[in-house]
Amino acid sequence: MVLGTHDGRKGWINRLAVAKEFRRQNIALKLVTAVENKLDEPGIDIIACLIEPGHTVSRIFFSKLGYTKAPVEYFSKKKSIDA
Repeated sequence: MVLGTHDGRKGWINRLAVAKEFRRQNIALKLVTAVENKLDEPGIDIIACLIEPGHTVSRIFFSKLGYTKAPVEYFSKKKSIDA
């Protein structure tokens, strides 16, 4: 599954997941390509994704697709300590 959104200027790949039994079949590539093509329709020129530290496979995957690491800081707010 993949979830892509945009705000009119920048597109985001918010989630990308392939079940273990279906990995290594180019499904992730097809999903990302589909989102990129869909974001191209409204003229979105920038597409970003957030990759949590330690997700080396994701970093390698997106790097191979031409994504580069951006110098950004990520801020979040939790509603509860358990979130």
